[in-house]
Amino acid sequence: MSTAIQVLDSDAVSAGKHPNLGRWLVLGLLLSLLSWQSAPAQTPWTGEQLMSGSGDAWEPFIAADTNSNNVYATWFLPHGPVQCSGCPSSGIQFTHSTDGGLTWSAPVYCPYCGPSKGEYDPTIKVVSKPPAGTAAAVYVVWMNWNSIAFSKSTDHGQTWTTEKIVSGSQWADHPWFGMSPDGKDVYIYWAKGDMYAVASHDYGVTWTAPLKINTVKNRYYYAEGVEVLADGTVVSAAAAYPCGKGSSQCTGTITYNVFRSTNRGASYSQSVVDTLYTGPQYMTDGLETIAADAAGTLVLMDTGAPSLGANNEVLVRQSVNEGASWSAPIPLLQSGITADGCCPAIAGGRA
Repeated sequence: MSTAIQVLDSDAVSAGKHPNLGRWLVLGLLLSLLSWQSAPAQTPWTGEQLMSGSGDAWEPFIAADTNSNNVYATWFLPHGPVQCSGCPSSGIQFTHSTDGGLTWSAPVYCPYCGPSKGEYDPTIKVVSKPPAGTAAAVYVVWMNWNSIAFSKSTDHGQTWTTEKIVSGSQWADHPWFGMSPDGKDVYIYWAKGDMYAVASHDYGVTWTAPLKINTVKNRYYYAEGVEVLADGTVVSAAAAYPCGKGSSQCTGTITYNVFRSTNRGASYSQSVVDTLYTGPQYMTDGLETIAADAAGTLVLMDTGAPSLGANNEVLVRQSVNEGASWSAPIPLLQSGITADGCCPAIAGGRA
């Protein structure tokens, strides 16, 4: 079972949001159900549901449990309304479906969050191969004001562990995470200008100290993809900007980077896969992400302009050696297309 979410892109910047995350997604048109295991490829969309109400809702994430009909979605409201007494006006919402996305619970204020001035940038994933006899755990990572937080649920989102701040006392921005199929090894990345990482090897109970993993300096990194391969190799992708101000001061080259660890996150190598330019917008619409199939073949997807101010291209590359090297880029936009590509997303399947 697979689900899809349709979003609208906006360059608006919330007054209550930190200025460095230049890309915003507005939660708009939601969900349809596809049955890729048994239905033909031409199965039609089954309609849409407005899940977030009339408020301004941003940056949705959705995750499906491949072992059941449970689906989970989360987003945040950058301008309120305040969701409870003492809650921040910028807060996360959570909803849950038990029938593959046909019906949804009423959105509730972040059940996994602790006290906060504001909450942003939630990402949610489901363990794909849980230990025998256990429910597939749901993991969530988000920004608690200027810290990165983690929580999980082992009862389909009914209860959650107390949030764990994994970024320490440092200022942190824009988290992304991934985990092994059994959920035991979890890796979280974020930006502090530089790229930082932490790891857990006990299902998110304890975490390593934050580790700066980039060796190329004077860049602002945005993590946008993580894959944990069968042998434990971790591969993460990040686009790196000339600065983090989200304005015309940041025009220039964007480097597209791959970080690899073969020792469970104790250390990383960094390789610059490509260098492109900022496009017509100065915000972070030139990004990169990564996915792997069941055999471990990786595909990296990125958007960026071939020259300063030109429209962003959409490119993909393949790696058959766990990210150690990459093929030449393949453009996805047809020749003559004048659209400005941004905000890539990609998912891997069985093969």
